Amino acid sequence: MHVNGKVALVTGAAQGIGRAFVQALLDKGAKVALLDRNREAGRDSKAALDALFEAQRTLFIQCDVTEPEQLKGEQIWNLSGQQSTV
Repeated sequence: MHVNGKVALVTGAAQGIGRAFVQALLDKGAKVALLDRNREAGRDSKAALDALFEAQRTLFIQCDVTEPEQLKGEQIWNLSGQQSTV
């Protein structure tokens, strides 16, 4: 998989399979937005990943992706340096 320099968005990213997928993407050079409804686990995961990789390569967004209202119109400064709307 060629993801070096690409930006990925992973849901359920704070723990388990999602977290493993995030780390695999980071290992291959991607920047990753971690989405998870568990704020504490998300922040802990971001901190642990920031210790292994460059902090500017990860972004944590606390949300429940099964609730569209939590994402509607949400603007973020994405990892590629440009403003995006989720």
